[in-house]
Amino acid sequence: ESILSYLRDEYEKGTSAFREVESLRVQLRVQGELIERLQNERREIDAILANAFKAQEDERATIDALKYELECAYAKLSERDSLLQGQEELYNRRLALEMAEFKRRMENDLQSTRLESELQLLRAENDDLRRTKIIPDAAYLQAAWERDRPHS
Repeated sequence: ESILSYLRDEYEKGTSAFREVESLRVQLRVQGELIERLQNERREIDAILANAFKAQEDERATIDALKYELECAYAKLSERDSLLQGQEELYNRRLALEMAEFKRRMENDLQSTRLESELQLLRAENDDLRRTKIIPDAAYLQAAWERDRPHS
């Protein structure tokens, strides 16, 4: 009986150990699947992060390119502004010269009109003087002619 009891105990121990080993095997398999799933998730996360970093680098490159284009556009705008200021200065100088020329012409025209008016007044005075002087001279000459004319 003691052998039988011993064998039973050993059988129970063996069965218990077998169950424990099977339980450990199941746990290992479950943990292996869990580890595999975690590794897959880790790969997916790494891929997502790599894509996010790539997208961020692309955005930085785009931002840098846009910043460069903006700086170029600003430089061109500054250059155009300088050119426009130069053109405006030239236009203002030209306008000032044209205004001075116009003023000179107007003054000349005014002076010319004044001189023309004075000339017309002098001519009128001259004509008046001629008429008043010539008419008596003509009358005197006619009287002298009548007097000195041979009577036939």
